[in-house]
Amino acid sequence: MTATFSWMNKNLLFMKKKNNQGFTLIETIIYIGLLAVIIVFLISFFAQATFIKGKINERLDNLDNAQYALERMTWYLQNSIEVTEPLAGQSSKQLMANSLVSEKNPIKFFVEAKQLKMQIADGQAINLTNNRLDVDDISFTNQGFINQPALIQIKMTVLGKQSLWQTQPLTLQTSVKLEK
Repeated sequence: MTATFSWMNKNLLFMKKKNNQGFTLIETIIYIGLLAVIIVFLISFFAQATFIKGKINERLDNLDNAQYALERMTWYLQNSIEVTEPLAGQSSKQLMANSLVSEKNPIKFFVEAKQLKMQIADGQAINLTNNRLDVDDISFTNQGFINQPALIQIKMTVLGKQSLWQTQPLTLQTSVKLEK
């Protein structure tokens, strides 16, 4: 029995020495393979996160710019006394309104070269949308009645010009009632 015990002790000492020598070649290859898989996974995760962040930022920028243009048109309409185009019950691709200040008449909104523009009287046209945004379509509908204050519905569809991600067009719409 002591001979068996002594033989087991020798084997345990041999195994301990063998385990303390370091990693084997196969263990190292497996470790490097697992590390490579983890690194590839992390790189693809960060690349996809960057892609999604860019797409969201572009969409938000386009939305902010389109909302700004819509708010400008709304403000000018709310401070106008009459709409000369489109007439009651009609639609048009441009909007013309008269304000209380006759030197500023007419105020005109229209699309030229895929940019939404505003022109006051005979002055130079001003861009309401930035160069990263294309106005794909715009329509102004006068839903008011003759001899009544106008009710203008504005519907605008825009698309990002520099889109690497083929974002879908944004459609914004609002209605403005002239109180005067």
